Amino acid sequence: MHRVFYMKKGISSIVAVVFLIAIATIASISIYFWMAGLTTKQPEPTKPTPIVANPVGNGKVLIANLGNKPINASTIEVSEGDISCPNVEVGPGEQVLCEVNASSNQSIAIYGGGTGTTIVSGAAINQQTTSTQETTVQQTQQKSWYYDSWAYRKEIVITENSGTDLYNYQVQLIFNSSNFNFSHANPDGSDIRFTYLQGDTEAIANYWIEYWNATQGLGVVWVKLTLPANSNVTVYMYYGNPSANSSGDPYNVFDFYDGIETGVSQYWENISEAGAHVYFKWDNSTKSHGNSSVRVVLWSPAYTSTNAIMRRNFTVNVDSNHGILLWFNYSQFGGHGEPLSFRDQYLNPAVNLVFRQYYTGDSYVVNGINTGKILTLGKWYRVLIEDLNFINTSVDVAIYDSNMQVFDSRNDIQFANTNTVSPLTMFYIIQSSWYTTQGAIYNFDSLAVFKYVEPEPSYTFGEEEAY
Repeated sequence: MHRVFYMKKGISSIVAVVFLIAIATIASISIYFWMAGLTTKQPEPTKPTPIVANPVGNGKVLIANLGNKPINASTIEVSEGDISCPNVEVGPGEQVLCEVNASSNQSIAIYGGGTGTTIVSGAAINQQTTSTQETTVQQTQQKSWYYDSWAYRKEIVITENSGTDLYNYQVQLIFNSSNFNFSHANPDGSDIRFTYLQGDTEAIANYWIEYWNATQGLGVVWVKLTLPANSNVTVYMYYGNPSANSSGDPYNVFDFYDGIETGVSQYWENISEAGAHVYFKWDNSTKSHGNSSVRVVLWSPAYTSTNAIMRRNFTVNVDSNHGILLWFNYSQFGGHGEPLSFRDQYLNPAVNLVFRQYYTGDSYVVNGINTGKILTLGKWYRVLIEDLNFINTSVDVAIYDSNMQVFDSRNDIQFANTNTVSPLTMFYIIQSSWYTTQGAIYNFDSLAVFKYVEPEPSYTFGEEEAY
């Protein structure tokens, strides 16, 4: 009996040990995962995108996106009354103009759509303004220095003159030796920055340097702003930081932009008629801006109307007047060219500019008008087309040379508008060699579409301030 009992006791000890080991293992695993849970970085809660609102009177509020993510204006709400904002995306640094119906006797909270909250006065919203002076007084108070590593800044007051609210409008600013000290900025303008006043807050404005020559004392910069009708907006231009690199980005400024920086194959295509030829390539040895341009060789049989056609597809909704910017460089003249043609989705031309020069020494012709001006081979020219919409059958065209000096300017250039509808969807380069077998060779760069109104916004420069 004793022996039997001993054997049973031995078996119980082994079971107990195994059981204890299992419990210890489970406990160790549990503790490990519990500790891992404590040390694992938890996802941070999504922070609301900061916004700031500036009442501009007449029931309107200018709302700026101060964050780094876009917001949809249609999601913005108010704590009291009603708000009406356009259904548009407001990117970082951009503004939107909204109408607010609220009492003058209370403060209004504006929020929504993943944004933060900003408080405005109902009385300021409903203030009746009849001139730009009242808005100017509100916005031109002395403000703190936004870029503390920059030595200088200059105030620029921009005035809306058309009586229309302008949303994300591209304002062209021209700097010369009479309004700007080029010696205080980097030679290429890489240190310039722009902010705009939003109430008591400065916000970063998107911009692009199209041209900057400190030796010549000339600069052309585009800044995107929202301008309430008949009001002033205060902009600060900062400069004077030798270590700063350029941060301007035309893709964040224009309604459409192609700088030909990443090749051409996925955007440009050959749709030539039978017998005609188009050769195009990405050219990083010849450019007006950035790193490259597109080089186009067009050839079609002599004494025919066969078209060599190069197309660049894009989409721009044109519900108001627009303008077009393009830089080009002839490497070879020849043929009956129609290099500038912007069309809608049905191939109807919104603007058709027959712009050609047959041979070296000939004067160029634009829509049948012999200008008497002679283009130079291998030289860059800037084309600026303004007052374009789907109703007019004429546009204003200005040609500038590579030093940004006016080469030729023509108002009310006529063309045939064949029932064009929005949106613009393509840019055509066409070559028909009716008189010669010699083909034309172009380089194109910096194709942009921008908003345009008449009269355009005007601007005045303040005195330079030192930090």
